[in-house]
Amino acid sequence: MVELQIDGAIATLTVNESGRANALTRHNQHELRRLLAELAMNDDVRAIIITGAGDRVFICGADIGELRQLTAVTARSYITELHHTIEQVRRIEKPVIAAVNGACLGAGLELMLGCDCVVAGETAVFGMPEIEIGIPSVIEAALLVNLLGALRTKEFLMTGDRWDAATALRHGLVNHVVPQAEVRSRAINLCNRMIRHSPVALALQKDLVNRWMSTDLETGIAYGINALGIAFTTGEPQRAMDAFLQRRNKGPSG
Repeated sequence: MVELQIDGAIATLTVNESGRANALTRHNQHELRRLLAELAMNDDVRAIIITGAGDRVFICGADIGELRQLTAVTARSYITELHHTIEQVRRIEKPVIAAVNGACLGAGLELMLGCDCVVAGETAVFGMPEIEIGIPSVIEAALLVNLLGALRTKEFLMTGDRWDAATALRHGLVNHVVPQAEVRSRAINLCNRMIRHSPVALALQKDLVNRWMSTDLETGIAYGINALGIAFTTGEPQRAMDAFLQRRNKGPSG
């Protein structure tokens, strides 16, 4: 199941499959997509945190019981559905922070990669162990090449090695590593730092970074020029700059 908690402008989605080490199942993926669609339409929610229940596992991966039943035909539709779940996280027009509170493996790591920033507990472990069960890492594992580079990605995926949080931070896989008890609070703090800004600007910036990852430089710049024009249609830049000029004109004594 996926639990939803809304506290002010921040929503938290918690994958809670205690008997399956918080595995991603067909059922909880459906729940996750449904809840994300609802949150996308809720203007009061400005940012989203995704985490796992308990203090040992974020998400251990896809459900092995479901994977074992796949055939050459059904494997394609199964993995496509998983991709759509993660893509929904990537495409939602709100910041999504992964609060990694424990083991983050396989599909769990791919879901993490779909988020915009990652706060990890110092006891978190990261890995893509698909190679150990005879299959390659696919779908959002493709994002690792931009994050890690081709050589490090090959080693990570082809060995099935596990990285501790310090190694993940050193290689740029996560943004912050904090004591285990501070994972959720640091994720909330990061959300608050983002949502003080214009929701339109945040949505445009998120979309631009996603586009920049998969296009050439000139096209990426063209996307940015168009995004700036869109921002000015909202009136937000004008209001923010007026406020800035008023503060500057008042001076330190004003």
